[in-house]
Amino acid sequence: MKNKIKNFLIEKKELLLFVGILAVVFTSVMIIASVAFNGDESNPIVDLGDDTTETPIIDPTHVEPERISFGLPVSDNAKMIRCYYSPDKSEDALTTAIIFNDNTAYESTGVTYVNGDDSNINVYAVYDGRVSGISSSDAYGTIVEITHQDNIVTYYSSLSSCNVKVDDEVKKGDLIGVGGMNLFDQEASNHVTFEIKINGTYYDPELIYDKTIDEVSSMFNEK
Repeated sequence: MKNKIKNFLIEKKELLLFVGILAVVFTSVMIIASVAFNGDESNPIVDLGDDTTETPIIDPTHVEPERISFGLPVSDNAKMIRCYYSPDKSEDALTTAIIFNDNTAYESTGVTYVNGDDSNINVYAVYDGRVSGISSSDAYGTIVEITHQDNIVTYYSSLSSCNVKVDDEVKKGDLIGVGGMNLFDQEASNHVTFEIKINGTYYDPELIYDKTIDEVSSMFNEK
């Protein structure tokens, strides 16, 4: 009888030990599974996805190129007394865009500037280019022609003196001459008339001011 009780206790102890081992193993498996699916709170799993884009490196020494635009052919204190003739302008503007010479009315193909005190007016290149022509006559004074890229040509007429010669390379703002008087537009007194042609056609010079050459080319090539 004692042997039976002893054997029973041994078997029960072994069973409890086996059950305890199973419980430890099961608990360990559950902990590992939980970490694998949910991640450890101190080291969470982050889904990086497929984004492999690298953050661009900004060069602190990089400088954007200067935006060069068309400027005025005169200083800021000069005033415009004639505008380009265009039917869509106001009646007041159109009265300044008519030039009377020898009982004939002519439509202005450019803009005309004077100094307020009627003194000779300095004339400047409106953009980088090459002096492609210089001519002189009593009717129009000296005319300087400057060719720019994209088949854009600017003209500066009624000059009394000229500071450039043919084939000179000029930069925007370079002094190219001094305005004066001519027989065609005596009413304007000491002045300069500024004109622009794009692909051989006259356009209103006021439309190009403060625009880059790419903007001007795009704007007029669409017409």
